[in-house]
Amino acid sequence: MPIIVAVNKIDKPEAEPDRVKRELSNHGLVPEDWGGQTIFVPTSAKQGTGIDQLLEMTALQAEILELEGQRVNRAAKGVIIEGRLDRGRGPVATALIQDGTLKEGDAVVVGSHSGRDPGAASTPAAGKKVEVGRAVGPGGDPGLSGVPQAGDVLVVVSDERKARQIATMRTDREKAKRQDVRRASRWRPAEADPDRRGQGAAAHHQGRRAGLGGGAGRIARAPVAPTRSS
Repeated sequence: MPIIVAVNKIDKPEAEPDRVKRELSNHGLVPEDWGGQTIFVPTSAKQGTGIDQLLEMTALQAEILELEGQRVNRAAKGVIIEGRLDRGRGPVATALIQDGTLKEGDAVVVGSHSGRDPGAASTPAAGKKVEVGRAVGPGGDPGLSGVPQAGDVLVVVSDERKARQIATMRTDREKAKRQDVRRASRWRPAEADPDRRGQGAAAHHQGRRAGLGGGAGRIARAPVAPTRSS
């Protein structure tokens, strides 16, 4: 199955698309403009750059591979292109459906968030963009429990209860990882910390010098017994 690579965050000043191409080329994903067969599309989820081209390339590959029939009864799976907090509608996100079909009222898990899609004017299938998380009716409950990040995976599950359980499990797992990182950063043995190791060596050296100096001083100040002349 051909792979399409979306090189995201090209709006960043430090972005290096060519470095990404070089690194992926080492794994066999050689860009078309370098003589390979892998499609690379520069994108910016923040600015929306390259999203249309990404969709066009996806549709083109589907035509080339003759992926005509969509399995409308298959649960949808996709990836988040953009997430944001809308003042009037709450958490919303734009997703690219990669497989299956997203239906009205589907319970979804998006990263560490869960919710229910209230449906749209059309039923989005693979290769289509869809906005997920719109509030259900004026002043209704938000469709998502939080704002997902670009790159989060969207999956449809059997019901909202299961969606909440999966989202809670992922949230707890992320919290545990952050706590482990904080504990590891607070506890660093002296052998692993060059600064602390150097300070300890310096203090030990100073202690030895002070001890030697004190001994020398005591020897210098010791009274000398007079000698008798014969």
